[in-house]
Amino acid sequence: MILYGAKILKSAFQSTTLRTAGFYTVQQNELTSVSKLIAICLMFIGGSPASTAGGIKTATLGVIILLVINYIKGKQEINIFNRRISTNAVNRAIVVISISIFIIIMAISTLLITENLKRENNMNLTTVDIIFEVVSAFATVGLTLGITSKLTFAGKLVIILLMIIGRLGPITISIALFKKHKEMKQQKAQYPQGSIIIG
Repeated sequence: MILYGAKILKSAFQSTTLRTAGFYTVQQNELTSVSKLIAICLMFIGGSPASTAGGIKTATLGVIILLVINYIKGKQEINIFNRRISTNAVNRAIVVISISIFIIIMAISTLLITENLKRENNMNLTTVDIIFEVVSAFATVGLTLGITSKLTFAGKLVIILLMIIGRLGPITISIALFKKHKEMKQQKAQYPQGSIIIG
């Protein structure tokens, strides 16, 4: 009974620390492939807004889930707890997830190029391990499978950049790089609406 209690306690602590603290009670490199996949998902989601946790945040995921459910039901507006979620909030959630996925995919691709998976000191390094390290860095979780020190200089640089981007936030970085003016000017002319096939 004590053994099962310890397992439940470790599981609860692991699921919490993956989204916030970065402490661990079990060696991360001893996790199974399924556990690593669940860990990657939890790290990507992160904690709640206005917290120090990284990731895309729970509210962002919640808005996207509500958007999908309402679209399937044929509803135009997203309503929850007798409140309507603004279109701006929905668009922001879509942008956050899209930019985050793009950054993570680019980082994974870069690491798969820079890190030779067949090198002697990376004999046990798999693609899942690379994804774990990338998402952990992006979500500023602080957990590692112990392979960061084995990465090449370019690989370590990618991890460092991911931590900076993850801490500042993908939208903040995007606005800083691509927004020409602090205040967006309203368009004086509108183009006719186009119709495209989605899905």
